[in-house]
Amino acid sequence: VSAPIALLVGLTAEFITGAGGLGSFMREHNDALDLPDMYGAVLLAALLGFAINVVLRAAERRAVFWAAEERVA
Repeated sequence: VSAPIALLVGLTAEFITGAGGLGSFMREHNDALDLPDMYGAVLLAALLGFAINVVLRAAERRAVFWAAEERVA
């Protein structure tokens, strides 16, 4: 749960401070009213958060294999 939240916090920090990154890219394109690029960056951030969540859940299932049986029940 914390990895996608960390991604959001990082993007928000970049959005506020302007330290070159995806958050800064979104802010710059929002200010310039370049909405297709801004929404593309938002979609990229969403897909990145989803991918991080999927990868970490798979790693959890592999590392904590005994807990998966309890979740099914």
